[in-house]
Amino acid sequence: MSGTGLLWDALGLKELLAIPAGECSSGMRQRAAIALAFAKPCPIVILDEPFNWLDPVAAFDVRAVLARLVAEGLALITALHDLTTLCGFCDSGIVMAKGRVSLTLDTDRLRAGRNDPVRFESDLVAALR
Repeated sequence: MSGTGLLWDALGLKELLAIPAGECSSGMRQRAAIALAFAKPCPIVILDEPFNWLDPVAAFDVRAVLARLVAEGLALITALHDLTTLCGFCDSGIVMAKGRVSLTLDTDRLRAGRNDPVRFESDLVAALR
């Protein structure tokens, strides 16, 4: 099965097909929005807060499939506020404040954030101020 097929399975799209849009929860709408981002194969995908509104199981499954797609060559750009996801699943990152890059996060800095989340959060908040 292709990575996109796995993603659509992780999103539970078959279940959503029978539900009218007006009856969808925020989590269901988020699942559909992520699927739409992958409707046409592209080498780069940009997602804005993709895990918001997802239940923990869906977020876990979607992160796993996205990691596989990245390993297969997808360039994935995400806007995140969740520091656990940032430290645990991203290869690099930037912090933007007032429209400018205020902090660059390389792999080593993200790894350090996993080991000392309090300091990592403090550094990020300082960069945002």
